[in-house]
Amino acid sequence: MIHKIVKVAQREYLDSARSKAFIISLLLTPVLIAGIILINRKMPGMARDLPQPSFRKVLITDHTQSLAPNIKTLLAKHNQANPEHQIQIEETSPSEDLERVMQDAKEKVRNGQFDLYIILDRDIVTASGFIRIYSQAKSNIAEFRFVDGMKNHVRQAVKQHRCEILNISPESFTDLNRSIPSEQYDVASTEGDKKVNETEMMTKMMVPFAFLFMMFMGIFVMGQQVLTSLVEEKNSRIIEVLLSVLTPFELMAGKILGLAAIGLTVISIWSASIYAVASWQGIQFSIGWEIVPYFLTYYILGFLLLNSILAAMGSICNTNKEAQSLLSPVTILFVLPMVLWFFLAQNPNGTLAIILSFIPPIIPMIMMLRIAASPDIPVLQIAASILLLLVSVPVVMWLAAKIFRTGILMYGKRPGVKEILLWLRQS
Repeated sequence: MIHKIVKVAQREYLDSARSKAFIISLLLTPVLIAGIILINRKMPGMARDLPQPSFRKVLITDHTQSLAPNIKTLLAKHNQANPEHQIQIEETSPSEDLERVMQDAKEKVRNGQFDLYIILDRDIVTASGFIRIYSQAKSNIAEFRFVDGMKNHVRQAVKQHRCEILNISPESFTDLNRSIPSEQYDVASTEGDKKVNETEMMTKMMVPFAFLFMMFMGIFVMGQQVLTSLVEEKNSRIIEVLLSVLTPFELMAGKILGLAAIGLTVISIWSASIYAVASWQGIQFSIGWEIVPYFLTYYILGFLLLNSILAAMGSICNTNKEAQSLLSPVTILFVLPMVLWFFLAQNPNGTLAIILSFIPPIIPMIMMLRIAASPDIPVLQIAASILLLLVSVPVVMWLAAKIFRTGILMYGKRPGVKEILLWLRQS
């Protein structure tokens, strides 16, 4: 029996590995990873270089009757320093009918006569007044930078006016408000008091998500091939030929093991690509090699568990549409850790993280996230989660094999829950 299972696994692995889609995806993956890292590093500079209108007009209603001159002075300096991005400011005419002034100003913004209309509350200098901005909100970076820049100019004008009231020179205020540089050192480093790099700290924060994502891709995304493969072979009647020389269990086990090996191949290549590109960019990963055995253990057990379930589901489906409808609840369960990853990574020993660590299908994802996030995960919890998987896998495989044995040769209407329960009761 073992020989036949190995042969089926070998066939499944080679069929997938030799496909053009698989080869292309493997070749493109390092390129995409390098591209993503480079784009993220270049993004701030790219945002600054985005094209922007060369001339902007701003209309302002200054209820303080004192800030507009300061704002104009600041914008004059801006225009002098940025001749390609000029900003012109105009004030509304004094009027007792403030509502009419506001409506006229808003209409001018709607018509494109002005880019922004700004209202400064009367108590903005001495109390907690607001800067109210009216614009045609456009979801692009250039517009966001322009609006944010105008907010900064107004805030700077308010600070200057406060300095005048308190008889403090703006230069003194700037000097008092000057940022103080800081350095952080890691006293737990084996290299002595090692200076902490902010980029390395951000990378370290993303490591738990990387392990979670790899586990998700390896178990769930790659595992779906079991489902689609069975449905296709069932529809083409190839399954009947295979079952003439194999038992249903041998076929199911061989497919699962073959695709598990494919998933491990993909994960290995992706991990090596990420590490190589990161090293090329000077990004260091503080990951101990002791985490690798945990990853392999959770990956293999998680793949066997989930894909036994998917194999049973595929055996009772006649179309991919039916298979996808059954897959929806499983998808929601596996997406849950992806949604909660940041909270779980910040609280790896919290109540929610511990509870999710003992829900068998998602144990591998949650535990790898926790182990990568904190070295202080209790060994007892790790052992208990692995033991739970070791118990769950044979039970689920046994139940899946009973469903697979009957469902794989059934055609027509998909069996209901009562019928499936009847198959499970049969010896």
